[in-house]
Amino acid sequence: MTSKLERARNAVKNMKERSDEAVSNAVTSAVTVAAAGGMAYANVRFGDDDRLKVAGIDADLAGGLLFHALGFAGLGQARSGRAQMGSAVMHALGNGLLSCYAVNKAMEIAVNAGYQGAGTGAAGRRQMPGRQPNYMHQNIYARASAEGRV
Repeated sequence: MTSKLERARNAVKNMKERSDEAVSNAVTSAVTVAAAGGMAYANVRFGDDDRLKVAGIDADLAGGLLFHALGFAGLGQARSGRAQMGSAVMHALGNGLLSCYAVNKAMEIAVNAGYQGAGTGAAGRRQMPGRQPNYMHQNIYARASAEGRV
């Protein structure tokens, strides 16, 4: 039979494990969203034609792949026994950057598919009353128009 003290120790141990998992999930979610938002800002603020490039490759794609490689290699591991957390943060950064790349690429594909006939979705809308223009969307459309794709 287990004593009350042993049960109490086990309960505290289980709570600690659950709280560590909750903190890990919260941190990786926050890092993913921050990476995607930060990269989107960097694309518009510093990129040519709304895309930041490194050696001719979209920076969000290159960075996402790099952070995933670092996570798989275990280079983000902390020395305090939270090896999984460091790796998870590297993968979260990679996920955020790849998410930004996917959104940019999907927007570009939608615009190139035909701005005029795209329907009532965001890619097909012209400036509607009371709606703020999407800076990146306008530049993608301007590029497509200049190249005769729409």
